Amino acid sequence: MKHLKLFEKWSDQEFYRLNQEPFDNSEDEFEFYRDSEHNFKGSRPLNEFLVKKGFPSGSNSVDFMDSVALNRSKQYEFLWGSNKYRVKIDQESNLGWSFTMPKNDIFYKCLRLPQLDEPTRSQDKVLKKMVEKYPYGQMRFFYDRDKNTLDDLDENERDLLERIYQFLVDYHYIGKGTLDNLKSSPLWGTTPLYAWTDDKILMSKIM
Repeated sequence: MKHLKLFEKWSDQEFYRLNQEPFDNSEDEFEFYRDSEHNFKGSRPLNEFLVKKGFPSGSNSVDFMDSVALNRSKQYEFLWGSNKYRVKIDQESNLGWSFTMPKNDIFYKCLRLPQLDEPTRSQDKVLKKMVEKYPYGQMRFFYDRDKNTLDDLDENERDLLERIYQFLVDYHYIGKGTLDNLKSSPLWGTTPLYAWTDDKILMSKIM
């Protein structure tokens, strides 16, 4: 394929993407890249926060998942679409990822994380007590239309965001880096993976 000549190394690990509308590209394998003009969904303060941490920007990226997540994705087809595609990524692509659930949900619903049920470290016990003060949707300020940037969050909200982020990183629920970094996670291959990249990917339709 002519596209393969553009990239030196592509992973043989298959990832997947669900799409609302079928792509009209007639080639067996084609490049896909989501530009900055796409309809951004999610929390802009969270996106800004993660970008400052070195993650790909959610406003200029493409999302995909692994086979574990795909096998559990039936309930999300109404949201993500039912058109299924295989995805290949370059080995050196800049990736962001979250395990268990998509990145926005993993922040909004972090009380569901198993390690928060019985935290072992003292700092995590403090975090659990702090998070427990919020009902379901404890990161609700991300839904606030008046809070479009990190600067719109107050000191307590920014502190909570930072502490939950560090907790999730420590327990490998979220991460960033290359494919090799992703594969080194103890959750790799066992827990649903949702990833995103601001680099080009190769896609092929699943018949």
